[in-house]
Amino acid sequence: MTKILVGVDTHGETTPPILTLLQRLDFPDPHLTLITVVPPAQTEGWHLSPLLGAADAERRELKAITHAERRLSELMPNAKHRVLVGKPTAVILDEATKTDAPIVGVNASNRGTLETFFAGSVARAVASAAPQSVLLARPSQKTGPIHAVLATDHSDYAAQCLESLIQLAPQGIAKLSVLTAFPESYADEIAEAALGSAVQEVGQHCQGIVSKLQAHVGTPETVFESHVLPGNARSVLSTFMTSSGADLLILGAKGRGFVERLALGSVSFDQAVGNYPWSVLILRA
Repeated sequence: MTKILVGVDTHGETTPPILTLLQRLDFPDPHLTLITVVPPAQTEGWHLSPLLGAADAERRELKAITHAERRLSELMPNAKHRVLVGKPTAVILDEATKTDAPIVGVNASNRGTLETFFAGSVARAVASAAPQSVLLARPSQKTGPIHAVLATDHSDYAAQCLESLIQLAPQGIAKLSVLTAFPESYADEIAEAALGSAVQEVGQHCQGIVSKLQAHVGTPETVFESHVLPGNARSVLSTFMTSSGADLLILGAKGRGFVERLALGSVSFDQAVGNYPWSVLILRA
Protein backbone atom coordinates (compact mmCIF):
# COMPACT_ATOMS: atom_id res chain seq x y z
CA MET A 1 0.00 0.00 0.00
CA THR A 2 1.29 3.45 -0.96
CA LYS A 3 -0.23 6.35 0.96
CA ILE A 4 -0.27 9.61 -1.01
CA LEU A 5 -1.37 13.05 0.18
CA VAL A 6 -2.58 15.13 -2.78
CA GLY A 7 -3.26 18.86 -2.73
CA VAL A 8 -5.71 19.86 -5.46
CA ASP A 9 -7.44 23.03 -6.59
CA THR A 10 -11.17 22.51 -7.08
CA HIS A 11 -11.82 25.65 -9.16
CA GLY A 12 -11.06 24.27 -12.63
CA GLU A 13 -13.30 21.99 -14.66
CA THR A 14 -10.50 19.79 -15.99
CA THR A 15 -8.70 17.03 -14.11
CA PRO A 16 -5.73 18.50 -12.18
CA PRO A 17 -2.35 17.48 -13.66
CA ILE A 18 -1.29 15.87 -10.38
CA LEU A 19 -4.12 13.31 -10.58
CA THR A 20 -3.30 12.51 -14.20
CA LEU A 21 0.39 12.08 -13.37
CA LEU A 22 -0.35 9.83 -10.40
CA GLN A 23 -2.52 7.65 -12.59
CA ARG A 24 0.26 7.39 -15.18
CA LEU A 25 2.92 6.57 -12.56
CA ASP A 26 0.79 3.70 -11.28
CA PHE A 27 2.08 3.33 -7.71
CA PRO A 28 1.22 -0.10 -6.26
CA ASP A 29 -2.01 -0.20 -4.24
CA PRO A 30 -2.32 3.60 -3.92
CA HIS A 31 -4.36 5.06 -1.05
CA LEU A 32 -4.98 8.71 -1.90
CA THR A 33 -6.11 11.47 0.41
CA LEU A 34 -7.25 14.49 -1.60
CA ILE A 35 -7.07 17.77 0.26
CA THR A 36 -8.20 21.23 -0.77
CA VAL A 37 -8.05 24.46 1.16
CA VAL A 38 -10.78 27.08 1.37
CA PRO A 39 -9.52 30.55 2.38
CA PRO A 40 -11.35 32.10 5.33
CA ALA A 41 -14.19 34.28 4.06
CA GLN A 42 -13.64 37.97 4.64
CA THR A 43 -16.26 39.67 6.80
CA GLU A 44 -18.06 42.34 4.80
CA GLY A 45 -20.38 45.02 6.10
CA TRP A 46 -19.21 44.59 9.67
CA HIS A 47 -19.28 48.35 10.19
CA LEU A 48 -23.04 48.30 9.49
CA SER A 49 -23.78 45.19 11.50
CA PRO A 50 -20.98 43.03 12.93
CA LEU A 51 -23.42 40.17 13.55
CA LEU A 52 -24.81 40.18 10.01
CA GLY A 53 -21.33 40.58 8.56
CA ALA A 54 -20.08 37.51 10.43
CA ALA A 55 -23.14 35.51 9.37
CA ASP A 56 -22.56 36.44 5.72
CA ALA A 57 -18.90 35.37 5.92
CA GLU A 58 -19.93 32.05 7.48
CA ARG A 59 -22.50 31.50 4.72
CA ARG A 60 -19.98 32.15 1.93
CA GLU A 61 -17.39 29.92 3.61
CA LEU A 62 -19.89 27.07 3.92
CA LYS A 63 -20.81 27.48 0.25
CA ALA A 64 -17.13 27.25 -0.74
CA ILE A 65 -16.65 24.15 1.41
CA THR A 66 -19.73 22.46 -0.09
CA HIS A 67 -18.49 23.19 -3.62
CA ALA A 68 -15.02 21.83 -2.80
CA GLU A 69 -16.42 18.63 -1.27
CA ARG A 70 -18.60 18.00 -4.31
CA ARG A 71 -15.72 18.66 -6.70
CA LEU A 72 -13.38 16.28 -4.83
CA SER A 73 -16.00 13.54 -5.00
CA GLU A 74 -16.33 14.09 -8.75
CA LEU A 75 -12.57 13.99 -9.31
CA MET A 76 -11.91 10.77 -7.41
CA PRO A 77 -14.92 9.13 -5.72
CA ASN A 78 -12.95 6.31 -4.10
CA ALA A 79 -10.30 8.49 -2.46
CA LYS A 80 -10.41 10.05 0.99
CA HIS A 81 -11.39 13.72 0.88
CA ARG A 82 -10.60 16.59 3.21
CA VAL A 83 -11.64 20.23 2.91
CA LEU A 84 -9.90 22.56 5.34
CA VAL A 85 -10.10 26.30 5.96
CA GLY A 86 -6.96 28.41 6.15
CA LYS A 87 -3.98 29.60 4.15
CA PRO A 88 -3.24 26.95 1.48
CA THR A 89 0.53 26.81 1.99
CA ALA A 90 0.34 26.53 5.78
CA VAL A 91 -2.46 23.95 5.72
CA ILE A 92 -0.79 21.69 3.14
CA LEU A 93 2.54 21.76 5.00
CA ASP A 94 0.79 21.06 8.29
CA GLU A 95 -1.02 18.07 6.80
CA ALA A 96 2.20 16.85 5.19
CA THR A 97 3.87 16.91 8.59
CA LYS A 98 1.00 15.07 10.28
CA THR A 99 0.53 12.35 7.70
CA ASP A 100 2.59 9.20 7.47
CA ALA A 101 2.27 9.20 3.68
CA PRO A 102 5.72 8.85 2.04
CA ILE A 103 4.81 11.24 -0.79
CA VAL A 104 2.93 14.52 -1.25
CA GLY A 105 1.69 15.60 -4.67
CA VAL A 106 0.70 19.08 -5.90
CA ASN A 107 0.35 20.95 -9.17
CA ALA A 108 3.33 23.05 -10.21
CA SER A 109 2.57 25.63 -12.84
CA ASN A 110 2.34 29.38 -13.23
CA ARG A 111 0.36 29.37 -16.44
CA GLY A 112 -3.34 29.74 -17.22
CA THR A 113 -6.04 28.66 -14.79
CA LEU A 114 -3.56 26.66 -12.72
CA GLU A 115 -2.10 29.85 -11.27
CA THR A 116 -4.12 29.33 -8.11
CA PHE A 117 -3.82 27.73 -4.69
CA PHE A 118 -1.83 24.63 -5.60
CA ALA A 119 0.54 26.14 -8.15
CA GLY A 120 3.40 28.58 -7.97
CA SER A 121 4.21 29.60 -4.41
CA VAL A 122 2.43 26.66 -2.76
CA ALA A 123 4.35 24.14 -4.87
CA ARG A 124 7.63 25.86 -3.99
CA ALA A 125 6.83 25.85 -0.29
CA VAL A 126 5.79 22.20 -0.27
CA ALA A 127 8.86 21.18 -2.28
CA SER A 128 11.21 22.94 0.11
CA ALA A 129 9.60 22.19 3.46
CA ALA A 130 7.59 18.96 3.30
CA PRO A 131 9.30 16.16 5.25
CA GLN A 132 8.52 13.49 2.67
CA SER A 133 9.09 13.08 -1.04
CA VAL A 134 7.21 15.57 -3.24
CA LEU A 135 5.70 15.09 -6.68
CA LEU A 136 5.30 18.31 -8.67
CA ALA A 137 3.01 17.88 -11.67
CA ARG A 138 2.96 20.11 -14.72
CA PRO A 139 0.35 20.02 -17.50
CA SER A 140 1.09 17.52 -20.25
CA GLN A 141 -0.69 16.25 -23.34
CA LYS A 142 1.07 12.91 -23.02
CA THR A 143 -0.72 9.77 -21.89
CA GLY A 144 0.32 6.27 -20.92
CA PRO A 145 3.62 5.10 -19.41
CA ILE A 146 6.29 7.64 -18.57
CA HIS A 147 9.88 8.30 -19.63
CA ALA A 148 11.65 9.28 -16.40
CA VAL A 149 15.18 10.55 -15.81
CA LEU A 150 16.86 9.80 -12.48
CA ALA A 151 19.63 12.32 -11.84
CA THR A 152 22.27 11.19 -9.35
CA ASP A 153 25.57 12.46 -7.98
CA HIS A 154 26.35 9.04 -6.39
CA SER A 155 26.59 10.53 -2.89
CA ASP A 156 25.54 8.63 0.23
CA TYR A 157 22.37 10.70 0.36
CA ALA A 158 21.60 9.91 -3.28
CA ALA A 159 21.86 6.23 -2.36
CA GLN A 160 19.32 6.75 0.43
CA CYS A 161 17.00 8.53 -1.99
CA LEU A 162 17.35 5.60 -4.38
CA GLU A 163 15.95 3.39 -1.63
CA SER A 164 12.99 5.79 -1.32
CA LEU A 165 12.30 5.37 -5.04
CA ILE A 166 12.53 1.60 -4.74
CA GLN A 167 9.99 1.67 -1.90
CA LEU A 168 7.62 3.84 -3.94
CA ALA A 169 8.06 1.39 -6.84
CA PRO A 170 6.15 3.22 -9.61
CA GLN A 171 5.04 0.70 -12.23
CA GLY A 172 3.99 3.13 -14.95
CA ILE A 173 7.50 3.86 -16.26
CA ALA A 174 8.22 2.73 -19.80
CA LYS A 175 11.78 4.06 -19.86
CA LEU A 176 14.14 5.11 -17.07
CA SER A 177 17.39 6.92 -17.80
CA VAL A 178 19.98 7.19 -15.02
CA LEU A 179 21.96 10.38 -15.61
CA THR A 180 25.14 11.81 -14.13
CA ALA A 181 26.90 15.00 -15.19
CA PHE A 182 30.68 14.86 -15.11
CA PRO A 183 32.10 18.42 -14.89
CA GLU A 184 34.61 19.13 -17.64
CA SER A 185 36.64 21.11 -15.10
CA TYR A 186 37.79 17.78 -13.65
CA ALA A 187 39.96 17.39 -16.74
CA ASP A 188 42.07 20.30 -15.52
CA GLU A 189 42.53 18.75 -12.10
CA ILE A 190 43.49 15.16 -12.81
CA ALA A 191 45.52 13.34 -15.44
CA GLU A 192 43.77 12.20 -18.62
CA ALA A 193 44.24 8.52 -17.78
CA ALA A 194 42.81 9.03 -14.30
CA LEU A 195 39.90 10.99 -15.77
CA GLY A 196 39.00 8.15 -18.10
CA SER A 197 39.15 5.72 -15.21
CA ALA A 198 36.91 7.96 -13.08
CA VAL A 199 34.31 8.29 -15.84
CA GLN A 200 34.34 4.52 -16.31
CA GLU A 201 33.84 4.02 -12.57
CA VAL A 202 30.88 6.42 -12.55
CA GLY A 203 29.41 4.56 -15.51
CA GLN A 204 29.70 1.26 -13.64
CA HIS A 205 28.00 2.83 -10.64
CA CYS A 206 25.14 3.96 -12.89
CA GLN A 207 24.79 0.40 -14.15
CA GLY A 208 24.61 -0.75 -10.54
CA ILE A 209 21.72 1.64 -9.95
CA VAL A 210 19.99 0.29 -13.05
CA SER A 211 20.35 -3.27 -11.72
CA LYS A 212 18.75 -2.26 -8.42
CA LEU A 213 15.85 -0.48 -10.07
CA GLN A 214 15.03 -3.24 -12.55
CA ALA A 215 13.69 -5.46 -9.78
CA HIS A 216 11.33 -2.84 -8.35
CA VAL A 217 10.48 -0.03 -10.78
CA GLY A 218 8.44 -0.36 -13.96
CA THR A 219 7.51 -3.66 -15.58
CA PRO A 220 9.46 -6.42 -17.35
CA GLU A 221 9.04 -4.36 -20.54
CA THR A 222 10.59 -1.21 -19.06
CA VAL A 223 13.74 0.00 -20.83
CA PHE A 224 16.64 1.03 -18.56
CA GLU A 225 19.69 3.00 -19.65
CA SER A 226 22.47 5.06 -18.11
CA HIS A 227 24.42 8.12 -19.24
CA VAL A 228 27.54 9.89 -17.98
CA LEU A 229 27.72 13.20 -19.83
CA PRO A 230 30.35 15.94 -19.60
CA GLY A 231 29.38 19.46 -18.68
CA ASN A 232 27.77 21.68 -16.11
CA ALA A 233 25.11 19.77 -14.19
CA ARG A 234 22.34 22.28 -14.83
CA SER A 235 22.93 22.51 -18.58
CA VAL A 236 23.39 18.75 -18.96
CA LEU A 237 20.12 18.16 -17.15
CA SER A 238 18.11 20.67 -19.16
CA THR A 239 19.59 19.55 -22.48
CA PHE A 240 18.98 15.87 -21.80
CA MET A 241 15.42 16.38 -20.58
CA THR A 242 14.61 18.41 -23.68
CA SER A 243 16.35 16.22 -26.26
CA SER A 244 15.01 12.95 -24.82
CA GLY A 245 11.45 14.22 -24.46
CA ALA A 246 11.32 12.84 -20.91
CA ASP A 247 8.16 13.40 -18.85
CA LEU A 248 9.55 13.25 -15.35
CA LEU A 249 12.75 14.34 -13.64
CA ILE A 250 13.63 12.48 -10.44
CA LEU A 251 16.04 14.13 -8.00
CA GLY A 252 17.20 13.54 -4.47
CA ALA A 253 16.98 16.54 -2.13
CA LYS A 254 18.65 17.07 1.21
CA GLY A 255 17.25 19.00 4.09
CA ARG A 256 14.09 20.95 4.71
CA GLY A 257 13.44 24.68 4.63
CA PHE A 258 15.34 25.00 1.37
CA VAL A 259 16.48 22.45 -1.16
CA GLU A 260 20.15 23.18 -0.75
CA ARG A 261 21.47 20.24 -2.69
CA LEU A 262 19.90 18.20 -5.43
CA ALA A 263 21.29 15.04 -6.94
CA LEU A 264 23.40 15.60 -10.06
CA GLY A 265 25.53 18.11 -8.16
CA SER A 266 24.55 21.66 -7.33
CA VAL A 267 21.34 22.01 -9.30
CA SER A 268 19.38 25.11 -8.31
CA PHE A 269 16.04 24.95 -6.55
CA ASP A 270 14.51 26.73 -9.52
CA GLN A 271 15.50 23.78 -11.72
CA ALA A 272 13.05 21.69 -9.73
CA VAL A 273 10.13 24.10 -9.43
CA GLY A 274 10.76 26.69 -12.16
CA ASN A 275 8.84 27.13 -15.39
CA TYR A 276 9.85 23.88 -17.10
CA PRO A 277 7.64 21.56 -19.15
CA TRP A 278 8.52 18.37 -17.27
CA SER A 279 7.18 17.21 -13.93
CA VAL A 280 9.53 16.62 -11.00
CA LEU A 281 9.73 14.01 -8.26
CA ILE A 282 11.88 15.23 -5.36
CA LEU A 283 13.00 12.28 -3.25
CA ARG A 284 13.82 12.51 0.42
CA ALA A 285 15.42 9.75 2.39
